[in-house]
Amino acid sequence: MTCGIATLHGQSTPYGKNKVQYREFNWRYIQSEHFDVYYYDGGKELADFTAEVAEPALASIQKTCHFDITDRITIIIHNSHNDFQQTNAVGEYLPEGVGGVTELLKNRVIL
Repeated sequence: MTCGIATLHGQSTPYGKNKVQYREFNWRYIQSEHFDVYYYDGGKELADFTAEVAEPALASIQKTCHFDITDRITIIIHNSHNDFQQTNAVGEYLPEGVGGVTELLKNRVIL
């Protein structure tokens, strides 16, 4: 495993590609030792699984990179790719092939 930081430069929403939101989400969250995992109706089992696998993954990354993360990390889970593409958590338009976003400055992951 290689550790490092990549800098990505975002682009604004392409002309004619607006995010359409078809529904409102009733968000809730669970907490594990290092994570706040947000989910909505029908996503509790996925949120539990995410918290369960995120903790050992974080421990492995910290050990490999010799770096301790001290702040809580937010993970936002969507039940479907369709719902993910409607998210207003990310301001930019998300092309169809994007399945998740990591925002280092906001210390969160959106899937």
